[in-house]
Amino acid sequence: MDLLFEVARSLTSSLDLKTTLESVLGLLSKLMKLDRGTITLVNPQTERISIEMAHGLSKEARERGIYRIGEGITGKVVAAGRPEVVPDISKDPRFLDRTKSRGDISSIKLSFLCVPIKLGKETLGALSVDKPFREDEEFNEDLRLLNILASVVAQALRLHDMMKKDREKLLHENIHL
Repeated sequence: MDLLFEVARSLTSSLDLKTTLESVLGLLSKLMKLDRGTITLVNPQTERISIEMAHGLSKEARERGIYRIGEGITGKVVAAGRPEVVPDISKDPRFLDRTKSRGDISSIKLSFLCVPIKLGKETLGALSVDKPFREDEEFNEDLRLLNILASVVAQALRLHDMMKKDREKLLHENIHL
């Protein structure tokens, strides 16, 4: 509940989408110990998925985080529109580690959780986090929380897009006047 309260407060404190969503990812790390949170979005023109916002990743790591739809865990989540959990990234060859932000993944124990960011039936991207590995971990509560946050992110993206279109329309009308 503390996380949801802080997320709501963060979303209402700024109109800058990038700052707000990066703050949400920071809250996941601080309050839930879910690290390297990323929000990846699909570019409809290129059909590539790239990291748009992140917490705990360098600029270079973000730039390396590009996937095709269906590629790796993130691409699979976007293609299927369903969450995916990798209990131990060191044992799952589907985990591509494109960002190279974790060091040698064969020697670390991390879980990777990824949920789709959806508006209706359309998948806009994915929200993903790392979680410290624990034997016999149950991920249901984490997935439920991430799905709620992904819905909030989808709505924030929709509102941002609507505001952008309204500004463009007003600019176009002003030019014609």
